[in-house]
Amino acid sequence: YPTNNINTTSRGVEIQATGVILDLNGFTIIGDGIGTTSEIGVLVSASGNELPVVVKNGFVRNFTGDGVNTSSSNNTLVVETVHVVDCHSGIASLGPAQFRDCVVRNCAADGFRISSTGIGLIVGCIAESNGSDGFQLDNAVARDCVATNNADRGFTVSLDSLLVGCISTFNADGFVASTGSTFKDCLAASNDVTGFTASTASSFTDCVARNNGDDGFIAANGVTFDGCTARQNGNQGFDAGATNVFTNCAAVNNAGDGFALNSDCRINFCVADNNGAGDATAAGIRGSSDCTIDSCTVTDNPTGIISGVGALVIRNTAAGNTTANYDIASSDHGAIVSPAGSFSTSNSFANIS
Repeated sequence: YPTNNINTTSRGVEIQATGVILDLNGFTIIGDGIGTTSEIGVLVSASGNELPVVVKNGFVRNFTGDGVNTSSSNNTLVVETVHVVDCHSGIASLGPAQFRDCVVRNCAADGFRISSTGIGLIVGCIAESNGSDGFQLDNAVARDCVATNNADRGFTVSLDSLLVGCISTFNADGFVASTGSTFKDCLAASNDVTGFTASTASSFTDCVARNNGDDGFIAANGVTFDGCTARQNGNQGFDAGATNVFTNCAAVNNAGDGFALNSDCRINFCVADNNGAGDATAAGIRGSSDCTIDSCTVTDNPTGIISGVGALVIRNTAAGNTTANYDIASSDHGAIVSPAGSFSTSNSFANIS
């Protein structure tokens, strides 16, 4: 542990052995802001993996390299209550890592980074006003983390990562995920482009995309949504790939379609209301080939439900849509009933207009 601030014109502290705990004791390691990216605040260069290295309780700032970095994929790095400011990148690990209650602000590149050789746990961390991504995570779990005002993406995640209770605001993009990532209780709000972008086999539970410049959610094939909301986004609420599944979701006040479905999707018990303010051809739910649209409520859009070839459209309620409540092709499946004060059918699968 230091007993004063450390000022340096090169590297701050290098840890060459495993099992070391560096307690910064509330003090700051300060670089001169001149030099190459090898000038790192705290460098962990130990080659073994017997014991973790811990860095905690202090500040690192003004390095032309990273604030805290491991140079070997064998190292396990634990960083707790460390603030990194004005460095190249903030806190980065090539190997397994745990980051807790850390802040990275005003760095030239990424805030937090765990590369593909590591397994990471990140809890309660904040990435603010960095020059690239707030968080770049491979094979990691992130809980209760915040990315705001970063120049690129709030979170870039891959390799089966799990994000719970994370917030991404005022970045270029909110969350961008590759195959198999899982999101629970996450918020993407007021990002310049898209709220959430997810690749094949990802899943979303109780997530919200609000007031993003383009789509709320963009999903590739085989993505599931349960209890998610897209509200006041600049284009579509949900832009879905093939074989997506939606349950108990809501698309409200988006400028384009509420739900834009690709082939073989299923949507159940969802709400699409007042979408299409920026597009008179928009729909609350726009189906594609062989979709199932079942038990949804669609109100006050330009068109309520537009089906695709071979679609099954049943048990929906549509009202107040300006062009038409339903646009169902003759080759599709879905009877429409327009009752005048009372129901005129006993068909429990009919759509109500």
